Amino acid sequence: MKKNILHLYILAVVLFAASAFTACSNNDEQANGTPVNTYTITVNATKGDDASSAPSNRALALDDTKLNATWAAGEQVTVYNVTKSTELTGNLTAQSAGASTTLTGTLTTSGIAVNDVLTLKFLSPNYTSQEGTLDYIAAHCDYATATVTVSSISGNNITTTAANFTNQQAIVKFSLKDNAKANDNDLSATQLVVTADGTSYTVTPTSATNELYVAVPGFASQDVALAATVGNDTYTYTKTGVTFDNGKYYTVSVKMSLVKTLAKTLANATADDIGKIVGTDGKIYNTANEATNPAAMIAYISSKGHGLAIALTDDGSDYFTTACSNAAGHTPTVTSFNWKMPSRTDWEHMFTACGISGDGQGNNPLDWTNQGFRDKLTACGADIQADILTDNTYWTGTDLGNGSAYVAIFSGTQSCSFQSDDKGTSFNVRAVLEF
Repeated sequence: MKKNILHLYILAVVLFAASAFTACSNNDEQANGTPVNTYTITVNATKGDDASSAPSNRALALDDTKLNATWAAGEQVTVYNVTKSTELTGNLTAQSAGASTTLTGTLTTSGIAVNDVLTLKFLSPNYTSQEGTLDYIAAHCDYATATVTVSSISGNNITTTAANFTNQQAIVKFSLKDNAKANDNDLSATQLVVTADGTSYTVTPTSATNELYVAVPGFASQDVALAATVGNDTYTYTKTGVTFDNGKYYTVSVKMSLVKTLAKTLANATADDIGKIVGTDGKIYNTANEATNPAAMIAYISSKGHGLAIALTDDGSDYFTTACSNAAGHTPTVTSFNWKMPSRTDWEHMFTACGISGDGQGNNPLDWTNQGFRDKLTACGADIQADILTDNTYWTGTDLGNGSAYVAIFSGTQSCSFQSDDKGTSFNVRAVLEF
């Protein structure tokens, strides 16, 4: 008897434990005491008016001042129950491409009923960094919302009223002009910062351009400030009382004013500046066209920041002593820096820094290629002339002390070698800035 009672006691304990475990599992499926249910939701949705085509990829189309958008199959939408103040877990997915689509998906929620108001949201945009194209905006900034009402619930299937998505941003095409120039006044910017309604949007195109598309959330009667980076300069523009409405497209031509020169001085040059131009103001520019008075091309930067910039033109030809004097007196002058005759080592440093090196073979002076050196001069718009650095011999500043000095012998566009020659011989002169 005692044995049977013991068995019953053990069984009771096991049943109680199982009951407790089951109760805990049910609680895990509840949110604040309300059961969580899974539903299949279907919504007929439109976005924009461009129904003439159904592209495989989502696109934005511009129609006068109206912004049209289309769906791409597979795009996803989140759902928020406004009536119950709850976010539904899961997403609705576009079943086809075009201006109209069916959104469907399996979502979970702690409660939903007929006549509940739902907000559908497409894409969580990041407007702060853009590329200035419609394609980029379509892929990253095409934020749209819709409001629907639950019309029926049959089992776990929910249908709603139709969803007409509206864009929650304006798109503005800025055409940049130089206010100081009457003709040919387009400004090709490498960056545009748009500040409006207390937020800045940075637009960095893949290449410099004077037309940039920018997506911004709509606002009314706000000040707008633009800052464009053009070469080494900054141009600005401001306007008060601007209104951009969501879902609208605007074209704006802005005449910008030069306010600040961003060019750094030669003393602050880094290895990234090799191939760039030094102006007579001692500042660095991307190309010869950007510098008011181009003077030299940066050809070498040491690990400690010292370097060489080679003159864009020769100083004729002469014997060694006069050649050194001519190099030192090269014009145009450059603020805070002096010209000199490049030594043999200077030439080698410049060849190496421009992406070329000696072959290191034999006992004779190294044979260097100069094509990369010439390519950089050409790329930055420097006037290298047909005979410059091609089939010519240049003095170096390396004096051998026995009536001779090293010369750099350029053969074609591929080769340069060094050898000694008599100081009384006349050879070409090309100066460098040492900094």
